[in-house]
Amino acid sequence: MSGWEATEFAFGSWSTPVDNAATDLLGAEFSGNGALSFRVRVYETGATCRLIFEDISAFRVLDEHGLLEIWQETRRQGCWPGDTTFRVRNHGWRKESSVSLATTSGWSYVAASDDYFIEVVSAVAPTIIAEKRTGEEI
Repeated sequence: MSGWEATEFAFGSWSTPVDNAATDLLGAEFSGNGALSFRVRVYETGATCRLIFEDISAFRVLDEHGLLEIWQETRRQGCWPGDTTFRVRNHGWRKESSVSLATTSGWSYVAASDDYFIEVVSAVAPTIIAEKRTGEEI
């Protein structure tokens, strides 16, 4: 089987400027028109970027203990594609919210830090805007 009908847990890559950096997830903002944005800060450099999803079906923010299924699958498969950003499908959220995932072929976007995960269901990848700290270049 392929696409949405596939039932096997899968990780997918999602290349971002922070996909293999140790990061901290900063405040998220949700607007009434279905847009979500949040910031990610890289520990080593202090550089930040904003990820802006224009049209989402669902999102959730969990601490690292909230996604035990993903941790278990990581051990089984060896790793996920990026330390900080990756895609995932056919995990427990599909059973809980299959209608929200229907427009994405079952894929959701994940941004992970040492403590939190933000998982976003969107048919379109976000816009990523690099931000500067005062006096620094990214």
